[in-house]
Amino acid sequence: MATFKPKSSERIMMKCMNNKPDQSKWGDWAPDGGCKNEVLVGMDVAKVLCSACTQRTVNEPGDYRRDLK
Repeated sequence: MATFKPKSSERIMMKCMNNKPDQSKWGDWAPDGGCKNEVLVGMDVAKVLCSACTQRTVNEPGDYRRDLK
């Protein structure tokens, strides 16, 4: 079984993409006022969606906006 080995052991805190819902393609699932969660990620991560917003995409209606990146 292969194990995942990150490129670097360094980690940073990154804001959830839904902290600015109007700029996020997942903004339909952001809480009112934007998401305030931060996620600990590796240095090679460009964007992150927190677990709370990810869960909302499964349980709440909304529209995925492919035109936003």
